[in-house]
Amino acid sequence: MQNAYHLPTRREVAKALRVSTRTLDRAIKIGEIGCVRMGANRGRILFRPCDVENYATRRFVPVDPAAI
Repeated sequence: MQNAYHLPTRREVAKALRVSTRTLDRAIKIGEIGCVRMGANRGRILFRPCDVENYATRRFVPVDPAAI
């Protein structure tokens, strides 16, 4: 049976957002993107899909058609 609720890893989120894991780590550190810390010493960092979507939405820059 497949897990119904997948929490992506740092690497998966960085790849989806097309940023480095270092950039993602900075965003976590300054609170731009929420994460879930799991495991012993809360070392494993996972992300809720809604947090990834909210981060991407806040970073969206509309295109000015006149500039094209």
